[in-house]
Amino acid sequence: TTDYKFYYPVDPGGSDHRWPRVAWIMSFPNSGTSYTMRLVQTASGRMGGSNYGKECDVDKETGENFPIYDDSPSGPFLSRRLGNKEGLSVPERYVPVKTHCTGYTTESGPDKYAMTVRSFQEKCLSGNVIHPERDPKTGKIVSARGKPNSMVDKEITFYNASLVQRAVHIIRDPFDNIVSRFHLEQHAHAKRGEEEWTSKYPGTPEGFKNWCKDLDERYRKDEEKSRFVDKELLGQFGKVPCHAEFHRYAQWHNLAVAVTRRMRLPSHVLHYENYESDFTGTYNDLFFFLELPREGEVPEFVTGKSYAEYFTKEERSEGMALVRMVAEPETWELLDRYDRYK
Repeated sequence: TTDYKFYYPVDPGGSDHRWPRVAWIMSFPNSGTSYTMRLVQTASGRMGGSNYGKECDVDKETGENFPIYDDSPSGPFLSRRLGNKEGLSVPERYVPVKTHCTGYTTESGPDKYAMTVRSFQEKCLSGNVIHPERDPKTGKIVSARGKPNSMVDKEITFYNASLVQRAVHIIRDPFDNIVSRFHLEQHAHAKRGEEEWTSKYPGTPEGFKNWCKDLDERYRKDEEKSRFVDKELLGQFGKVPCHAEFHRYAQWHNLAVAVTRRMRLPSHVLHYENYESDFTGTYNDLFFFLELPREGEVPEFVTGKSYAEYFTKEERSEGMALVRMVAEPETWELLDRYDRYK
């Protein structure tokens, strides 16, 4: 039910490496990370982790994040305890740790999101730790949760690659992934009360098309000048709405594959759609790989929305042709299941 590609049978640290060990949950944003992290924590009765301190637990007295390892204060950090008053325990074997690495922002041209395997790996090991903020009147710690990133006092951090011993690589249908990213951005602007943006780009197929059109136009000159975009690829860009999103998507998965191979990590590939087509098999495979116990309730999986009306059949065909042009052969083996529009 789930692909096992590029599988190294032994953790790179060997049998003497300390426990627990970090297992990355790697994903291009909006491809199923939230549900996967909820599943591994709730169904196991164990805590997870994250590179990003803003979404993690803090000490009520000091306001500091809780690092998984005392001798690695720069992360990764233990994530939320899901409202469990007594707190979940740390996994005995592998701690699932969320990372989006880098190369996914919509607000940049290709020279900003193109990178080497080494620089991508560095970002996979990077996150942030929040600095405590106290209410000037009460002296109590003010939670950073729910605040925009720009309003949170945080510091970029890096941790040692030797802490990471396994990886789960999540992949979602590129069309659903990209539309979902648009809806996330739309919700973020709505939350900030930016009515001009939300009225121009409502959460509808028409709003999505407007968003794509403006993004495509905004970075066109950068793409024409970029050393990472040849004439053939530039020509394909003109056939695909939100073409840079497809370019980013394929490149991100190329780099995720390359980094796990470079680090010699046993890697488990999880296609988000398998939660719907074979939930039991997907759940069993994931927990077997992470060596997690099953001591909690399995959270319901709500089938993801289908965005069939957001792209025409021709646009889908050209979109997959673009992904195929960018994807390395090993990556394409993981993505060709989505090429249904030939």
